[in-house]
Amino acid sequence: MKGLTPIPSKLVTLEEGTFHCTYCKATTEYCFKERIERRLLVFIIPIEGDTLETFVECQNCKKHYPADYLRRTPTGDLKILEAIKDRLLNGQSTQTIHDDLCRSGVADGTIQKYIRVALGIGKRSCVQCESVYHGSVIKCIKCGILLSSKNVQDAPSNGG
Repeated sequence: MKGLTPIPSKLVTLEEGTFHCTYCKATTEYCFKERIERRLLVFIIPIEGDTLETFVECQNCKKHYPADYLRRTPTGDLKILEAIKDRLLNGQSTQTIHDDLCRSGVADGTIQKYIRVALGIGKRSCVQCESVYHGSVIKCIKCGILLSSKNVQDAPSNGG
């Protein structure tokens, strides 16, 4: 276009948070960034154009990852989820699993996410101690009483 002169692109931070960087192997801060094309209109007014790229940047090592990196489930996470699901199917309560993961240094928010995913929608709760179990478990390990046959839909994932 006539009158538009290219100028250096602009980098915009769209989101910030915490993630696990597989390069520096640390749980650290990230920035989700977008690089925007810019041009100067008649040498005075900067005009922003199309997005040139989006990426996730580790704030520890500055490594760039594809924009969909935060939506991926790393292989390690899949192994943890499988282990949690096995423990749930073997009758352990979400609280026991939560406490074990907490002692091993996993962040509470991450534990909650893992348990919610592994537990699925079918869960049961003990009416006496409020421990939460997988829907296939019929007896509370803590109290020894039979769990209600009615599945609990919105029980806290670290209850009891």
